[in-house]
Amino acid sequence: MSIKTNIPPRLLLSSLLLSRLLLAVAALSLLPHAARAANEPALEAEYKKTQLRFFLENAALAADEHTPEKTAEAVTRLRILAREYRDAPAPDVADSNTFNPHARRNPRALARHDFFVWRFGFAAAAALDARAALPADVKAALRPVAVENVRPRERAPNNRSFHFALGALYAAKLFPDAPAAATWRAYASAVFDDWLSLGDAYEPGYVAAWFPPLLELGLALGRENDLRGPVARAMYARLRDHVSASGLAWAPGDPGAGAGPESYVEGLALAAEITGDVSLLGAAQRALAATPAAHKERPRLARLVARATAKLAATRSGSGVPPLPFAAAARPLAEIQPLFAATSHPVPDRLLLSNPAAPARPYAGFYVMDRTETHHHGHEDTRGEVYHYEADGVLLLRRPGWIKWAGCANTFVVADETAQFPFATTRGLTPGRWLAGSAHITPVRDIVDTPAWQRLGGEPAEYTQQAMSDVARGLGYSWLNMSSYTGAHDTVELRQIVLRFLAIPEKEMLAAEAAASHSLGTLSFDPGMAWYREYRPVAPAGPDGTLEFAVSDFRLAGMDGARMIADFNTLPEDMTVVHYAPGTRGKPGRTVPRAEWKNWLTLVPDTRPERRNPPGCVAAASTITSSAGAAGVTNTATAASTIATATASHDDSSSVAATAVNTAFAATATDAAPRNVLRVVCPPGRLDLVFAPKPEAVDIAKKFPRIELDYQVRTPGAALLRLPIALEINGLHPRSIYLDGQQGGRLVASAAARQDGDSFGALTYENAYAAGALWTRRAVLTREGIMLVVDEYTAGKHQHRMAGGPVWQLAAPPVSGLNWFSAPAETAPDKSLLVWFHPQAGVEYGAQFQPKLMGDQNYAVFAKGLLPPGGARRFVTVLVPHATAIPPVEITGLKNRNMRLVDTPATRLGIWTEIAPDGAVTACIAPRAKDWPHGQLLIKVPPDNAAWSVSRKKK
Repeated sequence: MSIKTNIPPRLLLSSLLLSRLLLAVAALSLLPHAARAANEPALEAEYKKTQLRFFLENAALAADEHTPEKTAEAVTRLRILAREYRDAPAPDVADSNTFNPHARRNPRALARHDFFVWRFGFAAAAALDARAALPADVKAALRPVAVENVRPRERAPNNRSFHFALGALYAAKLFPDAPAAATWRAYASAVFDDWLSLGDAYEPGYVAAWFPPLLELGLALGRENDLRGPVARAMYARLRDHVSASGLAWAPGDPGAGAGPESYVEGLALAAEITGDVSLLGAAQRALAATPAAHKERPRLARLVARATAKLAATRSGSGVPPLPFAAAARPLAEIQPLFAATSHPVPDRLLLSNPAAPARPYAGFYVMDRTETHHHGHEDTRGEVYHYEADGVLLLRRPGWIKWAGCANTFVVADETAQFPFATTRGLTPGRWLAGSAHITPVRDIVDTPAWQRLGGEPAEYTQQAMSDVARGLGYSWLNMSSYTGAHDTVELRQIVLRFLAIPEKEMLAAEAAASHSLGTLSFDPGMAWYREYRPVAPAGPDGTLEFAVSDFRLAGMDGARMIADFNTLPEDMTVVHYAPGTRGKPGRTVPRAEWKNWLTLVPDTRPERRNPPGCVAAASTITSSAGAAGVTNTATAASTIATATASHDDSSSVAATAVNTAFAATATDAAPRNVLRVVCPPGRLDLVFAPKPEAVDIAKKFPRIELDYQVRTPGAALLRLPIALEINGLHPRSIYLDGQQGGRLVASAAARQDGDSFGALTYENAYAAGALWTRRAVLTREGIMLVVDEYTAGKHQHRMAGGPVWQLAAPPVSGLNWFSAPAETAPDKSLLVWFHPQAGVEYGAQFQPKLMGDQNYAVFAKGLLPPGGARRFVTVLVPHATAIPPVEITGLKNRNMRLVDTPATRLGIWTEIAPDGAVTACIAPRAKDWPHGQLLIKVPPDNAAWSVSRKKK
């Protein structure tokens, strides 16, 4: 049936046009928000000048905001990524070997390697797709990014693994029909299971980078019950207690700009939502309150805390519990905080001292963990470090910048007596002087083959040489065998030990600097390991590309003595020499025939007077060398026990092993001859001295945790920041093993206690800085916020010509007296910290300006004294917070003029300290300042940690 109308044709046409227009408008209104315009030229300009990870992080943040403008922005960012990826060239070898995920590089290379690109890019796309806001053309353009790049990658619980896993999981949700989608999901589940089975994630300086992504991964996998379980709750409690009563927190890893309280807010708020734990929410609220208002992340963090607060308030309504919002109080602390607390293998991680109920609300955090590896970004030499100290809501000491040297932290430092102290910012080494080299080798235990995990090997050397593959499931690789955290691999079979010399031509080092290649990937030969690691333009070799050294007494060492690898009195018979010449990168090194050794290796007399042998020692020494196979750890029982028990009497940095050989065989003398050392002229490139001892299981955690040698730099004018002599053990050269000035040390005792609002802690490490040494740090934090720190260092019997003392990093140029320094706090100039060192004969006190990586500039104040071999030396530091308006001399009670003390009556007010012969320490803090807010304090710390006390007397 037809319907006739009387509508004029022109009007009918107009009506049809209007209808179509209305339909078009309606259709546009129904289109996803992404159809709305975004400022694409501005976003393209941002892409060109911004690291891709930040560009895509902004995409993920925009996608999370359900506004038309932010949706359009997220879509446009993904469209730009897809287009740039499509048009980019395929990654070349250089993209793999020198890859830096934080650089602005080829997007195809970044899509292959960058965990941030994975997580943020696919998170943004998946969020948009879930609400039908991702245009089909953009989704199709992103598919090759996923298919060509997403695969099982890094494992073990750390920020990179969580980001990779989230990227894989979001890619699987975005492209469920992709051939590898099931593998992507399995990989994401394996990463989460790694965290659950190990019992924690450990990257102390990357809290914001790993904590929220871990929770996001668990939620995305539907594993919320595990996020409420005992393992998760123990981890949450650990992180909660890092936030002080004032809301301040500091992370002792690679801080950069995200190491303060803001780094804890998001994770704690989300954990509070998951668990309903108000103590977690309280910590998040306090941390948010301490986050500067100008911080760019604060508005987003405030929304997250408000959301968590509302959720917990809703769950508590009608339960009779007081309503939210509120801030749950911080706990008083005096405890050794364990890592992996909910497992069968908890390990001491931090010493925390605090009193949130006291008016000053003091808080101190000490970094305890004794693992020497960079997997967790805690760094190698920070044992006993005060990484966070505050009073009256002001941060007085903190971990400054990127720490690769103990002298840059708030810890105890030991070095050669002639070295610049506490940290060598220029030459670093003393040419022509015999020095003691000692490396802490326990990181080797992290890369031990087991049926479940096997080493990958291959290029790029610095990264994959220690990667472990998941043998059973094939789901990625780990930078360590995770069972090493349980102590399963403390005993290691030593199959090969390499002493590696590096002579990097100045031209190549400068090129590496220009390329920002901290892995030295631009060198034309295989560097072996990035021993450099400080990113400073100091070339190991001059224009001719050679370096000359002398070395002797290459040995394994520990508390009970040493075992010779090679003493170099003679040329070892079974030593192999391998050279990697410039221009041969990626090729096997050339094995140097023994006839050519003389070009680079010669024996020269040991001219140290105290090292000349008694008659007959040459024969004895060569007997030991041959009976040990010259190559290492298979010495005869007689030689090993002799070396382990002998005592040296000379005053030098020479080794226990060689001295023991000398004294043990003096009675068998028949001939007189001088001892020799090995002169090494390292040509341009790398020269390896390879020792392959008979395989033997060695306890490298307790018995022989160090490899040591004596060395001398003989190149005139050599500008060496770090000793370019490296170690390789069983084909491994972990970048956290150095032969010069390495702290190391194994925690053997710890204690913590509270009484009357004051708190106490003690840490003891053995083999710290050298074999046979023992270091104990004791601390008392009073409820007024004053902290007393006692360092006791017992050098090994053969640890000669060494000096050391405590180092404290102040944020501003200090004013000083003879033995004290005071400087304003970093964030509160009206508050200052006074550092008082116990005055004692033979100890020097000083300050050193230290510009550090990541922009920090600190002033290291220190006490430095000689360390008697086999004897104990004690150092006492009193840390006194005070109003900047109070002159420090009104606190110390001391004045000095022309390097002499004046105004020192027999009984005076101020600070005085005393060390008794048995090691007991007494400190009295009795300032004469009229407006001093506290009375007189008397702090006593005995050597047995038991009867410490704080007594007070009103003014």
